[in-house]
Amino acid sequence: MAERYKSGRYRPTRGIFAGREFLYGFATRQRLVRARKKKVGPKSHEKLTTPERQARSRALAVPARMARESISLTKAARLEGTTPGNVHKWAEPALERKPSGRYVAKPNRLYRRMVAITTDGVIEVGVRTSGQASLISAHHTAVKLFLKRGDEAVLRRFRNKIVDGRHLECDPSALEELERVGKFEYESIYED
Repeated sequence: MAERYKSGRYRPTRGIFAGREFLYGFATRQRLVRARKKKVGPKSHEKLTTPERQARSRALAVPARMARESISLTKAARLEGTTPGNVHKWAEPALERKPSGRYVAKPNRLYRRMVAITTDGVIEVGVRTSGQASLISAHHTAVKLFLKRGDEAVLRRFRNKIVDGRHLECDPSALEELERVGKFEYESIYED
């Protein structure tokens, strides 16, 4: 029974299969999950079904939470409403396995669609790196702080910052106008 889960190759010495090389049974469930992982780019993102987009969105949020709160993959997945297997399926490049067996988040180049506040208005942009995703998230936080407190200093760090070929909005009057017309009424900065 235990040999069924052993990984590696074997070569029978007797019988009709003597001399042929075979793989042992299923190595681990994690390897099976990783074998089904999906790579998503701008074109294939549009082909995903709504449940797949939602599952991917939850999975992409897990490495960010792991890095932000220094928690385990399992705990972060539970808090985001998904499973570690789903995270391996959709966001494997965002994880690094340490010699201890623990997974940690690492910078990645996973494609994601996000809502950004740009000089062109509040629009969806395609983001290719975790650094750009963090920039958009920090900009959203700074805009909320500005609108709540009126402190323009929080916006200074985002001047001349570009995401997907568009400048992030830092003009206080433009941000106040966007808020007045209700452009900030969305549930998440990640597009489902």
